[in-house]
Amino acid sequence: PDAKIIYREYIQNSRDAIKDAVKVGTLQQLNDGHIIVNIDNDQRRITITDNGTGVSVDEVEPVLLNIADSTKDGETSAGQFGIGRLVGGGYCKKMSFKTSFKGEKCASEVTFDIEKARAILDDETDRRSASEVIDAIAETKSHLEDESKHYFIVTLEDVREEYPELLNSQVISEYLKEVAPIDYQFVFK
Repeated sequence: PDAKIIYREYIQNSRDAIKDAVKVGTLQQLNDGHIIVNIDNDQRRITITDNGTGVSVDEVEPVLLNIADSTKDGETSAGQFGIGRLVGGGYCKKMSFKTSFKGEKCASEVTFDIEKARAILDDETDRRSASEVIDAIAETKSHLEDESKHYFIVTLEDVREEYPELLNSQVISEYLKEVAPIDYQFVFK
């Protein structure tokens, strides 16, 4: 499969979060939403940030750690099955989601050790279920945050060298123009 699909998946999730933020009044209009794609070639890091609704502290574990358990309906939201958020794991060594929900004084971060997941999955004698593997590779932390903040940040660390196109902002910009023609301006930093 085309590795660039990770951008489409995360930007669809960002678009849905921005639409939800308008619906609940966190943002006034769609144009108040932003999606920032940061590609750091030297650090082999990709960061995608949006100012949508974010995820509340109470929902972080159910939303980010339960596989194929999305509440999206596939009609009003681009995503549907809740597995798109994990697609980036195939292309990096570590992946994290950091989020804050307006009105809460706490932000949450879930980090996945993808290298550990690969070792578990490559071990034919390891019979853990998908949820047991997630439990083994995920770490959840929280910290204080300004209660007016609302965001969701996806970070892919140590993008694997066999996917150089993922770190090429020109290639990614052209790709997004084709597959994600949404009413947002993409900013590459």
